[in-house]
Amino acid sequence: MKKVLFVTAALVATACSSGGNPDPMPSPSTSASAPVGWPVRSAEYFDLWLHGYAMIMNDTAKVPLFDRGYRDRMMERRRAANVTTALDANMQALRDGLSKSPGVEGGQFAIFNFASLDELARVSRQFIQGEGSPQTVNDPTTQQLFLTLRNYFRTVADREWLRLFVESIQDENAKFYQSYWNAQQADRAATRTAVSNAWNNTYKAKFQRYLRNERLVDGTFILSLPIGGEGRTMIDPNQGNAVAAAFPEASADQMASLYVFAHEITGKAAERAIEDNLTPAQAREGGAAKLIPIGAVRGGAILLQRIAPELLQGYQRFYLRQVGASVPTGDPNAAFIAAFDLPQGVADGLARQIDLVLAGI
Repeated sequence: MKKVLFVTAALVATACSSGGNPDPMPSPSTSASAPVGWPVRSAEYFDLWLHGYAMIMNDTAKVPLFDRGYRDRMMERRRAANVTTALDANMQALRDGLSKSPGVEGGQFAIFNFASLDELARVSRQFIQGEGSPQTVNDPTTQQLFLTLRNYFRTVADREWLRLFVESIQDENAKFYQSYWNAQQADRAATRTAVSNAWNNTYKAKFQRYLRNERLVDGTFILSLPIGGEGRTMIDPNQGNAVAAAFPEASADQMASLYVFAHEITGKAAERAIEDNLTPAQAREGGAAKLIPIGAVRGGAILLQRIAPELLQGYQRFYLRQVGASVPTGDPNAAFIAAFDLPQGVADGLARQIDLVLAGI
């Protein structure tokens, strides 16, 4: 899945309406400026939206689109709590809609542009009632959000899917997800503190040159419960960038968030390297789409090798676990290269691209 998006709407996010949200993300409706300095944030409504997608999508990607085993764990928790919601009742209809309209799957990125679950529900209703036309509303912010939704929900059937999905996750939130999310924030508080301290005190400075030279000086670093090795990224240099990364459990690798951040910000370098090193025939056969997810994983490793080599082996082990590969007790480099195999020309080109960014060329 393409993770780096160029959009016109402002980076969103804010505290969830239920409270219990530490360090809320800034909202375009309350702040005229983009986030500064990559603060670490989280938000319930952001995770709820991705949770809904995780529960209905058939996740067969090499690097899972969501945390490995996420849906199975959530189903078990819901069964243990004897919870059934509209998401269960509408599951098949939502899955059918995804299969009929591939663009709807990309709608998971729309959440970057909203400030709360309340805003999402309100604007979605207006969007559906107005048949997706920004001319049916007067508020400029709402008009812009209509344009965001229209990127993914273009047809009558798509908008009906959106209506059903929003209603389903609202019920899911009321009956299960809100209490689950708040409990997880408490359980992972120590991990959050460790990630924030490591980022702010050590690693943000190490990433700074790469971020600056890729024109990613500022943005929001989002810790998201449904996310695993395949993060989500929104790039908008004018109004705000964001990277959503894994929020590891207390017993998991506390640096996983930094690993996914490295993976995400090297995605553009991977795209450039693959584009430069594929033959026209390989490009026509869809070679780029197959290689970009692998290239992004390899790119994150190359970047960490250059700027924070102490994180490299942890990164390699994390991504081996994400794809269900055996993790050696010793140096994981050979297993990592084998699991994420790239044509040598692409691998060399990727290293050159990352070195060029670090050099400011």
